[in-house]
Amino acid sequence: MCTLRLIQGLRTAQMSNRINLLFVFIFLLSLGSTAVFAQVVVDDYVAMKQYKLDHNAVLKSDISLVDSLYMYQGNVFTGIGYDRYSNNQLKSVQVFKKGYVHGPYMIWYPDGAPQLYTNYYKGAPNGRFMGWYADGRVIYNLVLNQGKLGGDYLFDSDESRQDDTADDLEKEGTDNSD
Repeated sequence: MCTLRLIQGLRTAQMSNRINLLFVFIFLLSLGSTAVFAQVVVDDYVAMKQYKLDHNAVLKSDISLVDSLYMYQGNVFTGIGYDRYSNNQLKSVQVFKKGYVHGPYMIWYPDGAPQLYTNYYKGAPNGRFMGWYADGRVIYNLVLNQGKLGGDYLFDSDESRQDDTADDLEKEGTDNSD
């Protein structure tokens, strides 16, 4: 009888150890996925900082929208369109396929810092939608599904977002002489 209780006690301890190991594994897995997610955010930012414009890219001002299709020199456009600031820094790069916005769309600040990165699928934003302040802090990190919100990776407690209660220093009109 004593041996039976000892065996039952050992089995209970083994089961408890397995459950504890499972919880530790799940916890470590969640930490790893957070690190991977953070790495993706950093990778997107760095990739935009290092982006080199394709030599076949055309000015977006030379691309026109005709009957819901983007055209270049009278043909449905497939390729890369871009804009530049007056200081010659890239302003935006957009990929087109068979007349639709389809692929990466990137926007930079005038100093070359990344401002926005997203993907389009047949004319609608689809996938990761990242935005940064000029100093590199994340403004938004969303997932879009054919133009609709699929998820938000930032939470209200995330300190990388600017406080919404801060004074808005940008004003319009002639009555802002204070």
